[in-house]
Amino acid sequence: MRPGCSVSQVAEVRAGVSIFSRMTGEELERIAGLATERLFQKGDVVIREGERDQRLFVVASGELIVIKGLGTENERQIRLLKPYSYFGEMSLIDDSIRSASVIALEEASVISLDHLNLFQEIERCPSLGIEMLKTLSKRIRTIEKQMLKAIGV
Repeated sequence: MRPGCSVSQVAEVRAGVSIFSRMTGEELERIAGLATERLFQKGDVVIREGERDQRLFVVASGELIVIKGLGTENERQIRLLKPYSYFGEMSLIDDSIRSASVIALEEASVISLDHLNLFQEIERCPSLGIEMLKTLSKRIRTIEKQMLKAIGV
């Protein structure tokens, strides 16, 4: 694990990750101070469904898969995560357990924001909350389409 992020990583994050795209360099530097970069190998579990965890994750490189019911007969792949995708925000919003597991499909570098006080950051930078709402809305629309398709509507 490598604590903190370099200036070039911060610039890349701002350019690539929607929730950080409107933040100033100073705001990103503050967020970068909370960041830890970790390398995962193919098959490694990044987060496990049912665990309590207070981190937000950003995929720096590689691909990961979100899985519901990992290791059960009802296991379902939910979504593919590519570089600049983020995950883990739901647990920060509602302080609940993880709703799914995330597994590395290949070697992947993931930046975790540890001890992120999401609500405090949204107060400091409202665009963070707006961008997060846009992403959550897209996910809800995708789920809604899948449900309608499953019931034949």
